Amino acid sequence: MPATVERLKEKIADLQRGLAEVSAALDELTQQQAERDYGAVPLNEPDPLGGASFADSREVLRLFDRASAEMGMELPKDAPTPEDVQELMLREGVQPQDNILSRGIIDAREE
Repeated sequence: MPATVERLKEKIADLQRGLAEVSAALDELTQQQAERDYGAVPLNEPDPLGGASFADSREVLRLFDRASAEMGMELPKDAPTPEDVQELMLREGVQPQDNILSRGIIDAREE
């Protein structure tokens, strides 16, 4: 039994050494990435971005599309053209001669 305990302790020590090496390698990779992205920024100095990170917009759009689909929202893939918007406004009963947008802006300024 004591031999087994000793072997386990040795294996744990080997694992700890290996983890320390992996941790050091990750620190080095992080430093190299920071130097490529932001210039030389030592790891022991405060993060100039205060911990802020930036998301890949393609990933955000993919997640948004998936969430929209799960909620049952149907979003057009392309933005409507001005002609499409004018047609929709006419179908909804908006009369161009009423100038409701301009009147709304003028009313808001007078408040």
